[in-house]
Amino acid sequence: MILFILFCLSIYFAARNYVIHKAEQEIENLILQHRGVHHYIQRNMHPELYRQKDNGEITQEFYSPVMFSSSYMVRNMHNYMNEEREKSGQDTLYYKMAADSPRNPVNKADANESRILKMFNADRELTEYRDTIKIDGQLYLQVALPFLQTTKPCLKCHGRREDSPLQLQELYPGQGGFNENVGSIRAIESIRVPLDERLTIANIVMVASAVIGLGFLALTGFNRRLQTLVNDQTEKLKNSEERLNLAMHGANDGLWDWNIQKNIIVFDERYYTMAGYEPYEFPCAFDEWKKRVHPEDLEATEKEIQKHISGVVDIFQSEFRFKKKDGRYMWIRAKGRIFSRDSLGNSLRFVGTHSDITSLKNTETELRYLRNSLENIIDSMPSVLIGVDECGKITQWNNKAQQSTGVTKESALGQTFQTVCPALSDKINLVKNAISKKKVCSDLCHTRIENGQVIYEDIIVYPLCVKRIEGAVIRIDDITEKVRMEEMMIQSEKMLSIGGIAAGMAHEINNPLAGMVQSANVMKSRLGNVDMQANLRAADELGISTKDIKLFMEKRGIFRMIDAIQESGVRAAEIVSSMLSFARKSDANISSHQPTELMDQILELAATDYNLKKQYDFKSMKIIKEYADDLPLLPCEGAKIQQVLLNILRNGAQAMGEANTHSPRFIIRIYSEKASEMVCIEIEDNGPGMDEETRSKVFDPFFTTKPVGVGTGLGLSVSYFIITESHQGTMDVISEPGKGTTFIIRLPIHRKNQ
Repeated sequence: MILFILFCLSIYFAARNYVIHKAEQEIENLILQHRGVHHYIQRNMHPELYRQKDNGEITQEFYSPVMFSSSYMVRNMHNYMNEEREKSGQDTLYYKMAADSPRNPVNKADANESRILKMFNADRELTEYRDTIKIDGQLYLQVALPFLQTTKPCLKCHGRREDSPLQLQELYPGQGGFNENVGSIRAIESIRVPLDERLTIANIVMVASAVIGLGFLALTGFNRRLQTLVNDQTEKLKNSEERLNLAMHGANDGLWDWNIQKNIIVFDERYYTMAGYEPYEFPCAFDEWKKRVHPEDLEATEKEIQKHISGVVDIFQSEFRFKKKDGRYMWIRAKGRIFSRDSLGNSLRFVGTHSDITSLKNTETELRYLRNSLENIIDSMPSVLIGVDECGKITQWNNKAQQSTGVTKESALGQTFQTVCPALSDKINLVKNAISKKKVCSDLCHTRIENGQVIYEDIIVYPLCVKRIEGAVIRIDDITEKVRMEEMMIQSEKMLSIGGIAAGMAHEINNPLAGMVQSANVMKSRLGNVDMQANLRAADELGISTKDIKLFMEKRGIFRMIDAIQESGVRAAEIVSSMLSFARKSDANISSHQPTELMDQILELAATDYNLKKQYDFKSMKIIKEYADDLPLLPCEGAKIQQVLLNILRNGAQAMGEANTHSPRFIIRIYSEKASEMVCIEIEDNGPGMDEETRSKVFDPFFTTKPVGVGTGLGLSVSYFIITESHQGTMDVISEPGKGTTFIIRLPIHRKNQ
């Protein structure tokens, strides 16, 4: 009986030890997995992240637990694993990076864990703690290992709070995780596996042993059940390991392990399949890898490998194109490091990963293309485009801005708007207003002086309304030509209006003028014909002789006065006719004209020009005509040519009147040049003349020597256009101060088709 009890107890303890052993194995596997992840994070990720910080790729103040905290990552990975265990019907495993002063409350050590942590800090030779404990009536296998012994690099994040990254301080406002000392063990790995369910097996074994005598079949059934339970646990562990491998593969990385001395490389399956190959389709050899690297990338990649092997860089990193099975290339980012060296420092084992970054490279290429396209569009704009940030510093500077200011893009970027564009420095408030109010602000038809010329500009400021971007785009358009064209159009409309008024006045004058001339003719006929029957009857009735009446009229000069009325009327009619002809709108009809007649008609019209304010009277000026004989007919628009001639005569008359020229006179020469087949019209005056600067600008639009409000500066420019563009001729001016001015117009005798 005693032997039977001892046998049963031995079976029970054997089963119990087996269960605990399996639990310990499970804990050991879990610890190895978690430590492997810890090592990868601290040996691979952390050095890379700090390297990027040192290189300025990441700010020194940047901190994110997702990227920097190994405990954060392992804790979350463990939680995901527990979720998968629950889905598969397994018990969840308790795992904690327990600390007395953690950053995250979830890592706060309970009383038992705090006691164990103090034990490890007190006895540094203690490397492991194992015990079975009860918590809330449940039995657990408690295993604890010292972890996270504080080293000097750890003080970057676990030293004094004020020395840690700002983002870390903002993320963890308390003192947890700070003020650690070098050498202290600040955390333990605490793992607990529930044993109640597992020890049920031991109870079953004990009961089975107690009834073993009941039969071999019962014992066999018990053994089968025990084996089934063991197989189930083993299968669950295997599935858990597979899910972990799948999670690692989900990172899209292939693994390689290079034995440098033997020149043997081991690739994992993912290394092959990510490039479309079957697992182990090509040999695991360095030369096989070289065959598949793009020829343009091979040399640079091998240089990076040698730099790491020789110790120049701590981490190997390179990007290159790798040939896939279908012949196309994919972009690979390779990372790795030397994990072992011999006593002489020679590299032995080189381990790393390959990541598929083809999509990232394609995105970078597309972004680069879009950026270049946008810059080309901005540079091709005819407007000056200047981008500024909220501080007024220039962020964009297109070609038109460079052409307008002479400042290169490289010199302008980063400078303040007021520094680069001092002429527009007063517009910085307009820019600030647009940014602060998030609305378009403008200063239309802004004027400034440049090289003595008035420049008109439209300045429009568009605020940037993109999230996290404060700034504005300044658009400047030179509208000087537009403004001048509008002024020309206004002046043209004024001239048309004046022409219409002149035509109306001429028609109104013609009616009474016709009555005056007709009445004068009738008076002369009736008073001069003494034999007219009507005159004789009227004289008889009054007892007066018609001869005496005629004699009286002659003595008093009445007939001479009537003739003067007739001559004046005819003269006035000719002036009105000239006004109508000049004011009539031209339909651009080319007809043949005698150049002398055009000149004489315009001289008659000019003779009516008198300006009391400017103190000149055209009729008081002497006109000397020097017309050549046998002049050819001139194909032209008569009204437009007369407009040019009248404008020159008026300008000359005004200049001589303002200068009080003694004995003002015009010499008008009209002759033909046989060699050039041109008719020349010269108008010379003896006025004050012009200096060289004025003479060179006399045909420029809006240039005038007259006071503001008196002249528009369009007369001679329009005249020049009529002669050179509309009539294919030339127009020149010769003048010196004090020696008068001569305008020379040359018009072709035979017009070319335009």
